[in-house]
Amino acid sequence: MKNKTLLIYIFALIVGLFILWGIDSVRPREGFQNETTPTSAMNFCPQGWNAFINLDGDTQCCEGTVNGHQCNGKIQCTFGRESSDIMSCVALQKKVSEEKSKSVCPPSKPNYFEGPKSAGCTDSPLTDNLEGPAGSAKTCIIHKDEASNKSDIKSCSNEKLLEDTECFGKDCYKSMYISPLSKTALVQIDFTGVDGIRRSAFEKKSYMDYLVATDPDWKNKVDLDKNINIDEVARAVFVDRSMDIRNAQI
Repeated sequence: MKNKTLLIYIFALIVGLFILWGIDSVRPREGFQNETTPTSAMNFCPQGWNAFINLDGDTQCCEGTVNGHQCNGKIQCTFGRESSDIMSCVALQKKVSEEKSKSVCPPSKPNYFEGPKSAGCTDSPLTDNLEGPAGSAKTCIIHKDEASNKSDIKSCSNEKLLEDTECFGKDCYKSMYISPLSKTALVQIDFTGVDGIRRSAFEKKSYMDYLVATDPDWKNKVDLDKNINIDEVARAVFVDRSMDIRNAQI
C-alpha cells in the first residue's frame, strides 16, 4: 500500500513539473523595466530601422545596416532590458507617435499610428501596440512616397493642409481637389471681399506644388509673395486692405 501511495506521489510530482515547464516555455523572455505596457504590445521596429538580435539574445532596433549580431549604426531601442543608454521600443514608439501626431496629423484625426505595413492618423484612441485605431474610426493614410501623399486627397498631409488653411473674408469656403495636370492637391478658398465681390484664391503651398509640377520655368514668371492668386495676397488686397492692388501681380 505504501509503495502504491509513493508511486502516485511520484506520478503527481512528474505531472506537476511538466505543467510548470509548459507554462515557463510560453512565458515571454523579454520585458521592459518600469513599463506598464505588456511586451506583446509591440513586436516590430519603427519604419526605417532594422531589427537584429544581439549577443545577449535581445531583439533591438538599429538605425543603420545590420551585420549578424552587430548594428552598423546607432541602436535606437530594445525589446529586452532597457538601460540609461537604450530605451524600450514601446516607450520610444509612444514618444515618436506623440511627436508625429503634432507634425503630420490633421486636427480632426490627432492620433498617429504606425504598423509594419502602414501608417496614418485617426480620431480614435490607439490599440496597445500603437498599430491602428482601437475600434471603428475615421483614418487617413501616410504613404511611403511623397508623390502619393500629394496625389491622394485622403492622405494625412492633404487633410492636414486643408484643415490648417485659414479662411478669410465673408462667407468663406475652402475646398480641395486633385489637379489633373499636376497630380497634386490644390486648396481653393472662395470668399467675399470688403467690396462685396466674390473671389477665389489658392493656398500658397498647394499652388507652388502645382507650378513645380506643370511649369519648370515658373520662378521666372510667378512671385508667390505678390501674385493675386495666392491666398495671403488676396486677403491683403481684398479683405485686410494692407496691400494696394497696384503692387500685386495679376
